[in-house]
Amino acid sequence: MLGNLVSVMNAYSDEVVDTAVPSKTTLMGFFTILVAQGLLEYLLVNMDSLETSIEDDYANVGPASYSSTLKSNTYMYRMRRQENSVWRFITSEELPQIRLSGFGKKCQSRPTERRLLMRVRQLT
Repeated sequence: MLGNLVSVMNAYSDEVVDTAVPSKTTLMGFFTILVAQGLLEYLLVNMDSLETSIEDDYANVGPASYSSTLKSNTYMYRMRRQENSVWRFITSEELPQIRLSGFGKKCQSRPTERRLLMRVRQLT
């Protein structure tokens, strides 16, 4: 699993500017603990609604939903095109979950402003 974690971390920029995660090293440590505790063993990722908006060398990507033995959550990501033209994550934002009264289902709030919508596979 550690090899997969290194691959995941390669998707993050060395210039991570996330307020919740002060550095790429800190993020790697956090993921390493989750893996060691087995909390990501049954991780499911849902990217069915994933959209990307691009402006210059920055992109907003999401929502991506995750379910694991720890919890379920949904994130939006900010990416930056690196000097070698590779897109890497620089920030993430957990989206709040809201409950619809009477339905008992959770749904995610979604950003309303989008400029250029592309499917992620068009980026690669």
